[in-house]
Amino acid sequence: MKKIFVLILTFVCFDCIYAQQNQQNITNLNNESIINGASNSNTSSIFSLKYRGIVEIGLASGLEQHGLNFVKLNVINGVQFNPYIYLGFGAGIRIFTDSGTPVVPLFGDIRFNLLNKKVTPYIGCSIGYSFNIDYGLVGIGLMANPSFGVSYKVSPKASIHFGLGYEYQKQTASAYLTYNQYGRFIKSDSVSFNLGLDF
Repeated sequence: MKKIFVLILTFVCFDCIYAQQNQQNITNLNNESIINGASNSNTSSIFSLKYRGIVEIGLASGLEQHGLNFVKLNVINGVQFNPYIYLGFGAGIRIFTDSGTPVVPLFGDIRFNLLNKKVTPYIGCSIGYSFNIDYGLVGIGLMANPSFGVSYKVSPKASIHFGLGYEYQKQTASAYLTYNQYGRFIKSDSVSFNLGLDF
């Protein structure tokens, strides 16, 4: 199962590098469209596509009876449509501190910057599905992670962000994350503290 996990992370990293190499192609395409009259000045100011990658780490503390503590890593690749709107796809890993169980979520990610400034608050949400890689990529259930925080631009192409999130994980007893004697769907609620690099 460790080989499967390595392959997943290798794919994500390769995708990140490939997307960054094609960022210039996207920019050139936008510029060519503007020059050829396909876009007017107003449209180009609203939509200016460019690649954006996010690497994010975090610590989560469980809430209520079935809440779980874990450390997490997310790698996200996506498109910044303008200074305010971002849409991407990511993969991550969660290591649950009580059991040591590794879980891989695959998810879509959307984020909104509230200001177009060096320091801006943001809100976002990731939604996807998680897999337990200790048992051959067994599906666990729906994952949702709304969050908010502050982003600080450290250079024209990079920024760091600090955020607070709520992570919901639907699961069953067969997922081996928490025990439920009736085998019904239960949920894990956690609050996470996140630190990330955007590039």
